[in-house]
Amino acid sequence: MPVRLACPDDAEILWEIRNQAIRHGCKNTYGIDIVMAWTPDQMPPGYRKAIAENPFYVAEAHGLGTPAATGYLESRGFKEIILSSTPNAFEFYKRNGFSLVKEGLYRSEMANADLHCMEMRCAL
Repeated sequence: MPVRLACPDDAEILWEIRNQAIRHGCKNTYGIDIVMAWTPDQMPPGYRKAIAENPFYVAEAHGLGTPAATGYLESRGFKEIILSSTPNAFEFYKRNGFSLVKEGLYRSEMANADLHCMEMRCAL
């Protein structure tokens, strides 16, 4: 899959990819009310700006040129990646070189809930 930097024009499709990933991946981890509050259909006004101001990346469907996955990095020039993983994604990150630092709660204002997450670290 080719990877490229996202542009603000990608915002709507990236929001949809984000929501579908959370709705599918977290449906057995968090209650449906939390998942739906966390993934509103209406894209927040600041999302397009966040894409313009941060290094969002897009993995394109091979040969189609359409976004299939997305993610972003909050900083550059680092020696390790630290992330908060939902319980359903924990094994994926573990298989890909991340180790558990601690478990805890991550406050999601969008979901209006404290989400059980695992802080994980991977040296680069």
